[in-house]
Amino acid sequence: MTDRSARPTLYISVDVEADGPIPGPYSMISFGAVVAGRQDGASYAAADPEQGTL
Repeated sequence: MTDRSARPTLYISVDVEADGPIPGPYSMISFGAVVAGRQDGASYAAADPEQGTL
């Protein structure tokens, strides 16, 4: 029997764009994050890139 109260593990891809080559002296221009996939027990499912986002 599976535990229905457990939530799946989310894998998230993150990207940061800066206006220079090193952190600290340069500003962050943009930050993005997206769910790449979900792990639920023994199965992994990649996120559908054509599905709507929140």
